Amino acid sequence: MSSTRGTSDPQRDARDFYRTPEWCVRELYRTHPGLPHPTLDPCGGDGALMRACPVPNQIRGVELDPELVRAANAPASRTVPLRLNQGDGLALGWRGEHVLMNPPYRDALEWVVKGVEEADSVLALLRLGFMGSQARMPFWVANTPRAVVTLAKRPSFTGKGSDSADYAWFFWTKSPKLQTRLTTLSWICDSQVVDP
Repeated sequence: MSSTRGTSDPQRDARDFYRTPEWCVRELYRTHPGLPHPTLDPCGGDGALMRACPVPNQIRGVELDPELVRAANAPASRTVPLRLNQGDGLALGWRGEHVLMNPPYRDALEWVVKGVEEADSVLALLRLGFMGSQARMPFWVANTPRAVVTLAKRPSFTGKGSDSADYAWFFWTKSPKLQTRLTTLSWICDSQVVDP
């Protein structure tokens, strides 16, 4: 996901693929050790999220674009062996999974709804502005996240400067131990954690 401007922007990827910086995942799990270890990245891209996981060999990924799968599994990219296969992540069943994803922005709500309905837990990287919309308000009211972990530093999805939007990890879970009526809010950055 990236907030590049419009379909004519020369930095815009026609596949809606933008690599998530490693620190976004590393700092999330370093500062929130109670989060479940992810078992599935249904929109795996080139495996960046999978490689950054605390236990990368326990997560499997699915990616629609065969070129990204080939790149992720190329010998030069295999510092950490991945279980990334070509396929449609939305067509899979997610029951019993702990999902970690940076969904394609153009249909992010579809990915998030599937995760909330099916998976045991979901961590989705979304723009903070994704919370604002009258059309999405019924979803948010019915599916309040357990936690929102804001990225205090804007990530660079293109490697050419930071993004123009603010982002956060949104966490939903079916675990009775972790569910509350209130949402926990915290912040991460690539060098520090700030908690309210």
